[in-house]
Amino acid sequence: MTQNKLVDSSQEAEKLLAMPTQAAEALFQSYSTGQQLEIISSTRNARDREELYYLAEDCTELVQNSPTQDVLQILDRTIGTGLASIMLQCLSPEQFEELMDLTLWRNGKLDDKSLNLWLYELSECDRDELGYLLARVDVRLIANMLHDRVNVKTSYKALFIEAGLIDPTSKEIVYADERTRDIVTAIWEADEDLFTSLLNEIFTLEARTADREKLGLEPDRVLDQVKEQRDERVQARDTAAGIHITEEEVFEKVDLDNLNLEGGNSDETSEKSKIEDDEEQKNT
Repeated sequence: MTQNKLVDSSQEAEKLLAMPTQAAEALFQSYSTGQQLEIISSTRNARDREELYYLAEDCTELVQNSPTQDVLQILDRTIGTGLASIMLQCLSPEQFEELMDLTLWRNGKLDDKSLNLWLYELSECDRDELGYLLARVDVRLIANMLHDRVNVKTSYKALFIEAGLIDPTSKEIVYADERTRDIVTAIWEADEDLFTSLLNEIFTLEARTADREKLGLEPDRVLDQVKEQRDERVQARDTAAGIHITEEEVFEKVDLDNLNLEGGNSDETSEKSKIEDDEEQKNT
């Protein structure tokens, strides 16, 4: 029998959040998926909404039926701590692609800091989940961020890469830091073909950059092409959904320039600071 719509979803949310965890889980799981989504959507506080998601036995279906911007508010609290990977793994590939389209670009340019944080979170994901999520990220973006952190020291780079003679532990690969090694290793463990494509892109980017510098030409416009494709996806989503909201308005709701780690413990905050410090040192 179909359950009636809840009379007051926000009141139900408050009741659940005040209950002992085991009792709250039992009550929440007694509701239909639609009712659970009503309760979650009635709760505007990101921390409370995250707690409600985790009352489900498996919150994957709830997350995948939620607006991406709402999920992003929750991820905004924990990105850079290693904890965002828990909910990242619940996203559908389409949601993850939309998430990357929303957060990796700022003022028309690739936001290296944001990409660095997301890659760190992805490296904490289960490898099977990581494989299908990374499939929605243009490998050229990852190569652009890592090309000056990963150096393949051999005169036969292209040959070694194509022949599959290089893996993350190979002595021919020199990393700028351990975090870069962890990210590259995670990519290789999740998808060896993607790892090979990444090395190829890094090698190609290095060669193109060197050639253009010799000729006194401007840097390659590969990222412009990537952004154009991203803009087309964003416009297509907005048109399909009948949405008339600008990216600026989205970021008024989710401020990734000032990540909110409210309630995070000192270890979490320290980890995020370490990532940002590494990024600042790289750029100096």
